[in-house]
Amino acid sequence: MDFEGREDKDGVRLSWSSLPKSKLQHQRNVIPMGALYTPLNDKSPIPLLDQNSIISCRSCRAVLSPFVQCNSGVWTCSVCSTTNQLPALVDEQGQPALPLNLNQEFTTVEYQTGRLAPLPPVFFYVVDTIFEGDDVEGAFQQLKESLTLSLSLLPENALVGFISFGKHVKIHDLSSNDNLSYTFNGNKQYTLEKLQSSLGLISSGLSVANSKGSNDSGYEQLIGNVGKRFLQPVTIAEYQLTNIIESLVVDHFPHNEYSQRPERATGSAINIASLLLKTILGSQHHATGGHLMVFIAGVCTLGPGKIVDSLLKEPLRSHHDIIKSQTTTIHAPSTSSVAKSNMSLFKHAKLFYEQVTKTLVSLGISCDFFIGSYDQVGLYEMDEVCYKTGGSVVLSDSFSTAIFKQSFVKFFKKSESVEGNEEQNADAGEYLDMGFNATLEVKTGVDLKLKA
Repeated sequence: MDFEGREDKDGVRLSWSSLPKSKLQHQRNVIPMGALYTPLNDKSPIPLLDQNSIISCRSCRAVLSPFVQCNSGVWTCSVCSTTNQLPALVDEQGQPALPLNLNQEFTTVEYQTGRLAPLPPVFFYVVDTIFEGDDVEGAFQQLKESLTLSLSLLPENALVGFISFGKHVKIHDLSSNDNLSYTFNGNKQYTLEKLQSSLGLISSGLSVANSKGSNDSGYEQLIGNVGKRFLQPVTIAEYQLTNIIESLVVDHFPHNEYSQRPERATGSAINIASLLLKTILGSQHHATGGHLMVFIAGVCTLGPGKIVDSLLKEPLRSHHDIIKSQTTTIHAPSTSSVAKSNMSLFKHAKLFYEQVTKTLVSLGISCDFFIGSYDQVGLYEMDEVCYKTGGSVVLSDSFSTAIFKQSFVKFFKKSESVEGNEEQNADAGEYLDMGFNATLEVKTGVDLKLKA
C-alpha cells in the first residue's frame, strides 16, 4: 500500500516518510519530524473487535498490533521490548489461530467494550441576545430558528440546558411552564459556592446520596432532583425549550450608540454555565461528555473576560498590541495623542479563561464558539477554552449567513455508512459523528522521544 493509501486508512499524516538516521540529519531538517492524527477518520472501513480481543503488554499496557515481533507463541512489545505470551486461540475448525490484532490490514481497529455511560451526552446552549447593525431583528430571528432546528438534530436521550445573556446572565428553568429564569449580575465573577447558594443547589454527590431512597430512576438519580430543573432530556424539554427560544428578545439595555458599546457579559455567561454543569454533574463527570455551545454576536465589554471598555474612544487591542505585549523589550514612553488599548484587560481575560478551561476539562465538556459578527469578539483571549477542550469555532459575519447555518447543521451530522464495513453500517445514521470525553494516549519506542 502506498503512503497516501496508508494515510487515508489510519488517519495519520507524517511530515516525512522516514525517520532521520542521525542527529545531524535531524538538525538539518528544515521541517521537523511530526505527525497529524485524525481520531474520527472515516475515509476507510475500520475493523470492529470485541472486548475479548484486547491483548495488552504486561509492562507498558501497549495493545497488540501488527507491528510487534511474534515467534513461537510469544510476542515482543514494540514499545518497551517486553516479551508476552500469546493467548491460545483456535479457529472454527479447531486449528490453532493467531489473534486478529496481528492481521497486517488491522493497523487501526476499534474495540467494542460493551460499557455504557451512566449519563447521555450534554448539550448546553449559551446564547448572546445583544445584536447590532442594520438587520438586528432579522439576524436574531434566524439565529432562533437555527437553535430550534438543532433540537431535532440531537439524540433523543441527550441532556440539554439553556442560558441567555446580555448585560446580565439568565439561567432558564426547564421544569417550569412559566418561562422561569434566574438572573445573575454580568459584572460579577461568581464562584462555585456562590452560584450554588444563589440557586439553592447542593453538589450532585450529596443529591445522589440523599435520593438513594427515592423512586426516581435513570438520569434523575445521577444529577439529583434539583439539577433536573436545568438539565433535562431533549424529548422531555423540547417543547419548553422551544418556547424559551421563541420568547427571547434582543437586549436593548440603554446606552449611547454613538459613544458607547453595548455591555455584553460573555465571560460571565461561560463561567456560570461551566459552574452550573459542575454543580449538576458532580462526581459523575467522568462518565459523560458533551458540548457547551456559545453563540456570540459581539465583543465582551462587561465583567470577567472583558477585553475592551464600553466607551468607543477606547480602541480594541490589535494584533500588533498582542505581539508587543508578549515581548520583553523595554519601550520608550510615547508622546502620541492617539488613544491606546488597555492591555491589562487582555492579560486578565487570559487568566480568567484559563480557570474556565480547567473547569470544563475536568468535566469532559467541549466548548464550541459560533460567532456572528463583523468585528472582533475576543477569540484570541478565549481560544484556550476551545482548543484545550476539543471544541470547534465557526466564524461568520452574521447568524443569517449561509456559512453559519450550514456549518451549524453539519455540526450535528450523523455517522455515515462506509463501504465494506457492515458492522458499523448497521448503526450508521443513529449516532452523531463525534466523540465525547475522550483521551488520547501516545506510546513510543525506546529510540523515540516526543517533544511538544
